[in-house]
Amino acid sequence: MLNFIIRRLLYGIVVIFLISIATYGLQHLAPGDPVNVLVGEAQVTEEQLDLIRQRWGLDRPWYEQYWTWLTNMLKGDFGVSMVRTGVPVSEMLLEAAPVTFKLNAWAFAIATLVAIPVGVLAAVRRNSWLDYSSMVGATLGVSIPSFWLALVVIIIFALNLGWLPSTGMGSWKHYIMPVGVLAIEQMALIARLSRSSTLEVLRQDYVNTAV
Repeated sequence: MLNFIIRRLLYGIVVIFLISIATYGLQHLAPGDPVNVLVGEAQVTEEQLDLIRQRWGLDRPWYEQYWTWLTNMLKGDFGVSMVRTGVPVSEMLLEAAPVTFKLNAWAFAIATLVAIPVGVLAAVRRNSWLDYSSMVGATLGVSIPSFWLALVVIIIFALNLGWLPSTGMGSWKHYIMPVGVLAIEQMALIARLSRSSTLEVLRQDYVNTAV
């Protein structure tokens, strides 16, 4: 068991490393210059742009930039934000972590309360309309990207209907949309898992004997 856990952890580290390289490469291949994004519409000279590139290390080869980012990240240094000038990224992460944990905790609790009974009923009533409709909903929940669904929900309920606020976290209404979007994907996964697990149990000999 311990060897299996160690292998899975090592595989996970390798996968994260490969994903970081792929993401970094795609960012370099993407059109545009991050310096232009940083300065925005400000009127600056080419010499000033070169100084900004030197300040952020963007004038170095890509492998040096990646190595600098990797070593700093392993030390817990995520750099300074370009959006909130002068604020360390690690500080921004610490600010967002409690809210992220709270949203995901509520989403997981709601998803579990809804998805497990639905998955069990779908397995018990296999090939019924409940089974088909729940599995279609689960497939859609897994397939639809969360960021796209979040935008659609904001447009409908915040902009068009005006029922819910699109920003902030002052009251319980602010949690409805983010928790709902997060819960949909989790409900889809939990429902599929509970259905397959229930079907596996129903096929066991002791269940058939009891029935």
